[in-house]
Amino acid sequence: MTNFRKKIFTAFSTVIISLIVVAMEASGELIPNLVLESDIFRIFEPMNVVFTVENKGNSKEEFYLYDDIFKTFFFELRTDKNDVVELGYNFFVSHKFYSDASLDSARRVITLMPGQMFSVKIDISRIFDISKQGTYFLRGVFSKDGLADRMEGTSTYFYKVTIKPPLPIEKEVVSISEELQRKKKEMYGLPPYEVVNRMLSARMRKDTEEFPIYFDLEKLIVIFPSFAKKYNEAPTPSEKTKVLQSFEEYLTTYWGDPIISYSIEKTEIERQEAKVTAKVNFKLRNTYYTLIYIYNLYQTYDNRWLIYSYDVISLK
Repeated sequence: MTNFRKKIFTAFSTVIISLIVVAMEASGELIPNLVLESDIFRIFEPMNVVFTVENKGNSKEEFYLYDDIFKTFFFELRTDKNDVVELGYNFFVSHKFYSDASLDSARRVITLMPGQMFSVKIDISRIFDISKQGTYFLRGVFSKDGLADRMEGTSTYFYKVTIKPPLPIEKEVVSISEELQRKKKEMYGLPPYEVVNRMLSARMRKDTEEFPIYFDLEKLIVIFPSFAKKYNEAPTPSEKTKVLQSFEEYLTTYWGDPIISYSIEKTEIERQEAKVTAKVNFKLRNTYYTLIYIYNLYQTYDNRWLIYSYDVISLK
């Protein structure tokens, strides 16, 4: 029995010693961390992050710092739905993703003594295509051997980051009237003919804020060839957003002559599709003319009807 206890004690001691050795070896690793200049960034503005590597061991540590710094320090960005944010178009086409970092000789050795730290500031907006506001999660990837851009190396934990729209846009959004917010809420459950009625009313009153809320701009842009071409050829989501903003400005500012009166003539509904016919009277300088519009609408999952295309008939 005594010998059995000795064997157990010896085995237990061996496990404890092994764990201590493993812990000591782990403590010698270079530990990466991120320091965010802010946990709130804005689209189209720099998003600076300080990437640090600290030697927490008891002996010196070395790693390669490449002229292409993204081989040593890289990032992964995810949405709050855990979707990976794609690399920006300009970064993707200009960055060289070598399968073997040794192919790039432009590097130098960084030596850190125990307790020393190396830091570098990186603008992540240069890497990712960040075009939408929301909550994101960012982690850093550090590679001693220049493979960070291949997501090979030691990772930090994920840091929560909030992305907001550009300040002028945010101020504009905040300043939207309570009346417009009410009208947006009223869209839920409105019949198709009333959606067209409100759209034409806003157009006649030159209400540039209310007018576009009745359209699905991403679908409507298809029937405007010049805008559709720019939208389809836009290389990134952020560029597509800019095209849509330009398209909305065109609709609210330049599209069509002044309306002097209109009437809803007919409504046809079949399941989630509808057609609304309206007679619209215009005035251009001293000339009056009338057009028949046939608006095509579809019903969204949240019970809104949106205009996505239209046909025009000229009355002689």
